[in-house]
Amino acid sequence: MSGGASRREGLNIVVFINVTFPSQVVLNVGLCIALHDIVSLEDSYIFPGDGAAHTKVKFRYVVFRPFIEEVMVGKIRSCSREGVHGIDYRHFTIRCESIRFRVTAESFVETSPSGPDSSERASSDTTTEETKVPYTLTGSINEPGLGLLAWWAN
Repeated sequence: MSGGASRREGLNIVVFINVTFPSQVVLNVGLCIALHDIVSLEDSYIFPGDGAAHTKVKFRYVVFRPFIEEVMVGKIRSCSREGVHGIDYRHFTIRCESIRFRVTAESFVETSPSGPDSSERASSDTTTEETKVPYTLTGSINEPGLGLLAWWAN
């Protein structure tokens, strides 16, 4: 294979990875942010009856997954009697003040679609399925130095 074809294949793989993973939660890994680099590319294979090139790729990816007990800053999206919901770390659509909190727990939930079994098919018209959140952080502000940043300005 010529050098130009090899570079083109590598670029196609980078594009595929960049389209597939950003903003996706990988179970027990975290929230995918961006491709860092490709470590290695192995030979491509085309399987009979498939027509697609299959290439084993090792790559490193920037992933958001804070450590338990890590102190972070975010913005509150909403709150209720049950607590604060949806701290946004990107600060895009939030109108509330910034808050400093300590991560106390994390939860991953499998959200892949699965086919309905026979009992679910009969009742699928009458029930609405809850939206599953694939990755949830639980935090606390019940310590000195935590809470609204405005509290600690001075």
